[in-house]
Amino acid sequence: MTRLVLADLLAGVRIWAGLAAVLAAVLVAAGLAGTVPAVLVRAGLDASGTAALGAWSLAGTAAVLSLVAVLVVTTSTLRLAVTVRTRTFALWQVVGVLPRTAARIVLVEVLLVAFVGAVLGVLLGAAVAPGFVAYGLRGTSGLEALTPRLAGADLLVVAVVTSALVVLAAVGPSRRVAGTPPIAALRDPDVVDHRRRVLPLLVAGGLAAVAVGMLSTLSSTVDTGANQLLLIGVVVVAVAAALAPQLTRPVLRAWTALPARWWPSLFLARAAALQGLGRTAAGVSAVVVAAGLPAALLAGAHTSAALSGGGSSGSAGAAIALLIGGPVLLASIGAAAGVLISARDRSREQALLRAAGAGPAQTAGIAMLETTLVAVTGLLLAGVAVVLTSALELLVLAATGHRVPFDAGLPALLVAAVLVAALMAVATAVPALVDLRRPVRAVLSAE
Repeated sequence: MTRLVLADLLAGVRIWAGLAAVLAAVLVAAGLAGTVPAVLVRAGLDASGTAALGAWSLAGTAAVLSLVAVLVVTTSTLRLAVTVRTRTFALWQVVGVLPRTAARIVLVEVLLVAFVGAVLGVLLGAAVAPGFVAYGLRGTSGLEALTPRLAGADLLVVAVVTSALVVLAAVGPSRRVAGTPPIAALRDPDVVDHRRRVLPLLVAGGLAAVAVGMLSTLSSTVDTGANQLLLIGVVVVAVAAALAPQLTRPVLRAWTALPARWWPSLFLARAAALQGLGRTAAGVSAVVVAAGLPAALLAGAHTSAALSGGGSSGSAGAAIALLIGGPVLLASIGAAAGVLISARDRSREQALLRAAGAGPAQTAGIAMLETTLVAVTGLLLAGVAVVLTSALELLVLAATGHRVPFDAGLPALLVAAVLVAALMAVATAVPALVDLRRPVRAVLSAE
């Protein structure tokens, strides 16, 4: 089995290089965001009164944001990495490798890549995290005197917890390898086991119940600051990200139905996105997290400030950047890594278009349009999540006589979506331009 693992890693170097990059980003983001709760919890234990409560509140918010980003992005990336290699795993089973053995090989490969990512992530996190935390706490009342530092035990905890989350995220994709019949996988590498759609629905239902519970107690906590305003939108965004694999197809089909009739290139890009639904849904999930988290957190902070009669400040902005910096960085790099992992499938599609008579500009344009469709679909899902959250919060507050202006954080939503879309566009353009220099025969014959 060891020889097969090493040979498969070398054969799929492009895929696993992209996976190594996103896992390294996971651990870098965890090094940044994981330090925040550690520092704040320790400060809360040393402090007392409102300072301790404030430190613990920020620590809890940072932990929730990081957990959502790590689970959603890592799970979608690992699922995509397995999806694009489903044909290879099916061929293993055809030549005699047992399904259980194939699943174990996938887990071993993930563990090897996760080890490399953990080493890089911990080293980079140790260099960057203290300064980032110091910037975020600058000017924050009661917390600016903290001296951020990283102990060896802190780094070990962050690495162990994040690695455990990565392994947990890899269990589902590895079971899919064992549970997919080889014939079905060879016929359609993007085959989906419909029986396993129950788990995302259960996760989304549980998160939705949490959001409803926080909304139901919102009016009774106004006098104490209504701190759940910072988390309600985050939980709803997590619901949208968990449901992205189920919602991507209907949402994408709906908003592109009319434009695709008039624009042939968009029609082809739409068909490619729907055909490769696994890679499309992975990108949509990452965009939902990258665009939705800052919008939800800012909207909640603005609503809380309006409710208390205060206003936002530069120090508040730095604290929010501290909370969302790691998760947004992770989701953005995860979206770009997903594009790179899918480059082999996209290369074959572009070669088929060239063989059918499409020019280089049209071929590259279709690839960019497909990435745009992914970004816009993720933006729509995130937008619905934050707008719905803000509207429900306003209705609950209005029912108890509290009037606050509507704020869904739409500017932050658009800015974050544009930034992650630009990163995805670069990850799409570079392989597409390289593939245009290769002969069609060489691309189609490469496996």
